[in-house]
Amino acid sequence: MLKLIVRYGSKILADADYSEDDIAAGAAADALALLVAALPAGECLRVSIARVDAGDARALPAAIEQGARADMAEAGLVLLRPWTPAGAPPGLHLEGFKPHRREISVRAVMSAPRLGFNDMWACAAEVLPALGIPLTKVGGAFWDQSVTLGLTDALADGAADYILTLDYDSVFNRAHVARLLELALVHPAVDAIAPLQASRHNDKPLFGVRGDVGTETEVARETVEVDLYQVAQAHFGLTLLKASKLRALPKPWLVGTPDAGGEWGPGKVDADIHFWRQWEAAGNNLALAPRVVIGHLELMVRWPDQGLAPIWQSAQAWERTRRAPPGTWTGIAA
Repeated sequence: MLKLIVRYGSKILADADYSEDDIAAGAAADALALLVAALPAGECLRVSIARVDAGDARALPAAIEQGARADMAEAGLVLLRPWTPAGAPPGLHLEGFKPHRREISVRAVMSAPRLGFNDMWACAAEVLPALGIPLTKVGGAFWDQSVTLGLTDALADGAADYILTLDYDSVFNRAHVARLLELALVHPAVDAIAPLQASRHNDKPLFGVRGDVGTETEVARETVEVDLYQVAQAHFGLTLLKASKLRALPKPWLVGTPDAGGEWGPGKVDADIHFWRQWEAAGNNLALAPRVVIGHLELMVRWPDQGLAPIWQSAQAWERTRRAPPGTWTGIAA
């Protein structure tokens, strides 16, 4: 026999016994649905399932978690994930949030070069149709122009609530996109949401907490161990933009500007940074979703080391040095 406890904050809303077969078969769905219906939008409901006999140390079958997650989702909860109660008692502990809306309409947009990474297209082909998200692809030599044309097209019929921007060198799965959509449903006051993505040019992630380009700010780890973290700039690798805010944003949306000397050096402002400055100046906010982490494709050069095991060098490092990395096999005895 299992005990199911449902909490809202410090309050216990339900405490009932079920058999393992009942939980696995979704017997708690109706009770959870009633509790979720009375829950304020944006709030969290927590579910714990444990064996009635505290001395029974057997692990719960996987079907119990599957059934509990299905019940919570059917009841209308999103952002489902484990949580740890005080004292970390044994059992299954899941939490979920009530969205402000059950559905949103999303259009995806990307600028695509003539040649690109098929790995990214495999992601898009697998994920976007499954989530009912149509994709507008715009080609051309100029990224800023192509993205602007794509965004404008996605807004044209007025049907989209959000625009999802893609880059041709990002990799992601269905869970990444679904989690971004769930965050938007739970946090409607957030105007743009970007996942965490590593830069290909340095060892930093692609976000900035200030609008100044090239500045470094210390960010405590615990401040980004959250669902959303407000930032000043991010990327377009897999980023949700609220359509109403984008429609009202003054143009040009994306334009690069050289430095004071007309050079494209450290003082330049890239087109994407211009966008985020415009976004902030218009009174819009941007949040990083640090728990949604997507990949950044990069070409790599593989070399044999002195033991003939592989070592790796980025294509950018090869371009910069035209030399094999330290430790590469030389054929000369040490």
